[in-house]
Amino acid sequence: MKLLFQETLARFPEVDLLIDSEDDSPYIYFSYISGWIENLASEEVTQSICDRIASFGEWCCQLPQGKDASDNPATLLMLGLYESLAFSENGRKVMANIWDENYVISSESYLRQWIGDVEYEALLNEYQTS
Repeated sequence: MKLLFQETLARFPEVDLLIDSEDDSPYIYFSYISGWIENLASEEVTQSICDRIASFGEWCCQLPQGKDASDNPATLLMLGLYESLAFSENGRKVMANIWDENYVISSESYLRQWIGDVEYEALLNEYQTS
């Protein structure tokens, strides 16, 4: 988990002051990234930020799988960051920039279960407006 902690701070120095220590769960500091995105002005959610999130996601998915969901980087990423992004307009804008619309459609059952119908429909709507 130390590697996830270090990489999060390296890629997202904006959340440095929010994280107490590397002992915090990655769920927590990944959610801080989502909170930072949520609190930006809409025009501050740039392609550069979307690219940073996408690159971080790719990096997390290249790490070895954990023993279970609590230490599996890809699971932590999905639950701690991506699902959290679905609950804000800015977050959905980021998601629509990093996830292909076909992925969102093919993952409908999962996404509706975990982010809810309203947020799922709002995410789909991002593809119509972007």
